[in-house]
Amino acid sequence: MTNQPPTLREIARAILDKHRVSGRALNRLAESKGLTLSYTTINHMATGTYTSRPSDKTLRAMVELSDFTLEQVYAAARRPVPRAGLRERLPEDADALTGDQEEAVLAVVRQFVQANRRLFEATTPGGEHGGNTAPTSSGSVTAIRTPSEKAMSTEIPDDIAASDGHRGHGRAQAERDRQDQETQG
Repeated sequence: MTNQPPTLREIARAILDKHRVSGRALNRLAESKGLTLSYTTINHMATGTYTSRPSDKTLRAMVELSDFTLEQVYAAARRPVPRAGLRERLPEDADALTGDQEEAVLAVVRQFVQANRRLFEATTPGGEHGGNTAPTSSGSVTAIRTPSEKAMSTEIPDDIAASDGHRGHGRAQAERDRQDQETQG
């Protein structure tokens, strides 16, 4: 007999059982602890009728209110476990960037987030959580990593760089830019 990971339904039921309260009372308990957990969300999860994508706030509240680990809750939600917050790791002077510089940084981050979601969904059988890493090819990014995985290519895949209309990102675009400059000069 294999040991199956818990489902969101099982986790939600365990939370309600642990605290011996209704969804509404659990919502109040969560709020008293500074957590966000909608009673309708927890009730739908407990009955197996939840069809949305739970937010990070909801998942973190479920971790805090249960005996399950962050990894178990995120796996049940079919979501990669988030790493340490990016904003906490930005250099002190990051707020001094110009508006255009901020937009460029945000565009790159958005593209990576979008690529990670696509890769995570594409590499999990039937949309279910099947692992934390996605296969890569030359020039692409290891999209979903566990904290113990240290190496990551920082090169932006060509299709992603081109999809946002930004010039100067990706190898193919850099080559086209070089060829354009040679023909103009």
